[in-house]
Amino acid sequence: MSNTVFALCSSLRMDDIQLCKEITRLKQELQKLITIPDKDKSTEDREKEEELLKQINKLVETRDFLVDDVEFERLR
Repeated sequence: MSNTVFALCSSLRMDDIQLCKEITRLKQELQKLITIPDKDKSTEDREKEEELLKQINKLVETRDFLVDDVEFERLR
């Protein structure tokens, strides 16, 4: 494994850990909102739910990109 690929893999592991922690935190926050019956949710609750879903989606896309990038480098 070249030094560049090794450095990318090491960097990815740190980024991956941070992304996973943040995704987990956001999912836990979302879960709390999901347990509230729809009829009892405030407008703020609904907006927060939507925002959390967007943030989670963005982080998952970022993580996927990083994994794909490292895999591409590894195969080169």
